[in-house]
Amino acid sequence: MFIANEADGTITRIDDRTGTIAGAPIAIAPAGHNSDASAAHAIAPAGTAIWATSPSTHTVSRIQAHP
Repeated sequence: MFIANEADGTITRIDDRTGTIAGAPIAIAPAGHNSDASAAHAIAPAGTAIWATSPSTHTVSRIQAHP
C-alpha cells in the first residue's frame, strides 16, 4: 500500500501485512504549504508501479514497486 503525504510531498509505502512503514518516504514534489498547494495529490496503481500526481509542480511521477 502507498500513502501520499501532501504536507511533505512524499509517497510512503506501508507493509499491508504488518501496517508498518516499509522503507524511506519517496519525495515527488516540494512540501505543500496549504490545501491549494498540495504536493502529493493523488496516487493510482498500475501493475507493479504506481503513478503519483503533484498539482503544485504540474507533474506525474511513476514509482516502480519492488517487494
